Amino acid sequence: MLYIKISFEVRPDKKKEFEQAVPWLVHADEACKEDIKQKILQDSSNLDGYVYMGECETRENLESHIRSQCFRALWGGMKLLGRITEAKILTSDTVEDLELVD
Repeated sequence: MLYIKISFEVRPDKKKEFEQAVPWLVHADEACKEDIKQKILQDSSNLDGYVYMGECETRENLESHIRSQCFRALWGGMKLLGRITEAKILTSDTVEDLELVD
């Protein structure tokens, strides 16, 4: 299994907009037929903090997901409504930084 973990903070003035967008951002990949399980959780220690978790079975699925328009919309939404504080790809053996070119 491979995991994508993205920690981000939503600007307080954009929180309502973010909360309205979360269902679309998370479920957009269903429309794209992506092979990934994903969710967004609120950080219990930071009311403006959230964590996106994505789970893929293979590296190929993960790379396809990261290149997808649906994931780009999610990434862009996080950056538009706040700031990404950490983005990692996790496996049982390694932790890699996730960097996307805008």
